[in-house]
Amino acid sequence: MLSDTSYRTHAEQILKSGWVRPNNAFSTTPKFGSLRHHPTTVAPKHLSEPEQKLYDLVTKRFLAIFYPAANFS
Repeated sequence: MLSDTSYRTHAEQILKSGWVRPNNAFSTTPKFGSLRHHPTTVAPKHLSEPEQKLYDLVTKRFLAIFYPAANFS
């Protein structure tokens, strides 16, 4: 879904590096039992400015969790 967005290069890097393998569902923490979140395959359109900022924040955080930890040495 991110292939037509500004996040394309980051998503491709995650997949190319093998940091995550795509599947059809992402599980939540065990305290929620069998509840599953299914990522959407449709990019949002016509968002207001606050909605776009929130979408960007969530998308950036989602991608960041798949990157390896930063190493400052």
